[in-house]
Amino acid sequence: MGGDALRLLLDTHVLLWWLDAPGGPTARLTAAQDRALELSREINEEIGVAAITLWEIAKAVELRRVQFGHELAVVLRVIEQHPLIRIIRLDGLVALDTAKLGAGMRGSDPADQMIVATARVHGLRLVTADDRIRKSGLVPVV
Repeated sequence: MGGDALRLLLDTHVLLWWLDAPGGPTARLTAAQDRALELSREINEEIGVAAITLWEIAKAVELRRVQFGHELAVVLRVIEQHPLIRIIRLDGLVALDTAKLGAGMRGSDPADQMIVATARVHGLRLVTADDRIRKSGLVPVV
């Protein structure tokens, strides 16, 4: 890999859209998001995914909001074993940072709070389509 440095963290929707368009752009991502992900791919740089994202995917399948052509266990294994993905665990620093997000994230989905906190704690730019997160100013976004 391109070393220990990560630059990007993918939110759940972006991860799913990116995996759905291997090696090419996806219409759901902005041009800047496509460029950032393509650059990471070109330089073989790992891309961060918060551990809570795996839970979000599992819950979305359970609630029938997302469907895959494979069993959920296979999808999660593909994500965990993807050569460009590094799963970032939920730890005390991330949990603590969720309490510092303030009004910009108050009342939002706890998983979104953990994803934002993960990006903040690890100094990553969050690749997200979520307008609330984008407008919050809490984390650099792509």
